[in-house]
Amino acid sequence: MNDSPTCQVIAFDFDHRVEEVISPEQLATALNDGKQCWINLHLAHAEANSVLNQLSLPLAVTNELLQRQSASRYHSYEGCVHVYVTEPCVVDDSLQFARVDLVFAKNFFLTIRQDEIEFLTAACRSYHLFFRQHAQSLGFVAFECWDGLVDNYQNQFFRLEDRVETIRESISSAKGETIFGQVSDLTRDLLRLRRNVIADRETLQQLAIHKTDLVSSTTQPFLAKMATTMDRLASDAATEREVLTETLNLYLGIVTHRTNQILSRLTLIGVIFLPLTFLVGLYGMNFQSQPEFQWEYGYAFFWCLAAVIVTVSIGFIRYKRWFD
Repeated sequence: MNDSPTCQVIAFDFDHRVEEVISPEQLATALNDGKQCWINLHLAHAEANSVLNQLSLPLAVTNELLQRQSASRYHSYEGCVHVYVTEPCVVDDSLQFARVDLVFAKNFFLTIRQDEIEFLTAACRSYHLFFRQHAQSLGFVAFECWDGLVDNYQNQFFRLEDRVETIRESISSAKGETIFGQVSDLTRDLLRLRRNVIADRETLQQLAIHKTDLVSSTTQPFLAKMATTMDRLASDAATEREVLTETLNLYLGIVTHRTNQILSRLTLIGVIFLPLTFLVGLYGMNFQSQPEFQWEYGYAFFWCLAAVIVTVSIGFIRYKRWFD
């Protein structure tokens, strides 16, 4: 699939294991002939409205597909089930999510999108072998799509996990503004990933547990297993967020420890110079009655006294190992 808006229609004959890529104009004929079709439609395609009209979808479904606005991700109608999922993708180093609508019907499976979707591209490449060897209904296409989506979520999670590990390894040398920005961005991405994983997991569970002839009974157990995988992925995302929080706390602890060390050294330096400050203040009062001003060696006496004070202070500090 290329980057231009496409409409790919594939007609399947499960009895004879025959597949055929047909044009959008042939869709209605193929459905009338009893073939089952997968329609992979880009909303910007010139014939998008024509294709949707040929499917005779309920008006509410058509409006949801075109307006891409719905309060729930799972809707069941007479003759079809409409759900939508989100695929994670990285745009400008930020985690974004692209919406994909899926419509399950008796004789067709519709995937509709506004962007190029990785798991749909992968399904278009890999469905041939599965169809020839195992497929019994259009449920195999749904399985291929969901399997690709779960793999995509896992890949994005592993990427975020690597970013968490990189931050953990760099906290000893990280700078404050840098690490706070990295942690903020990564926390946001983890929260968004977990929120969308949970939403798609709920949709997957709805498809797996609701008894309907629109979703193959042979496909539902596999969807239930993938729901378990999504549940585990959501739990792992929450764990990584906790790890990130602990990492930030560790970094703040390191910064606090370094600050305390600096303050301790400054305090010790102050201890050394505090007696000298007292001497300077004392002999800076310029009283006429101060006898030291009349001494021939008064200046030398002051420096000798200062040297003794400094030496004793440093010796005492080193003895107590306060600089260690």
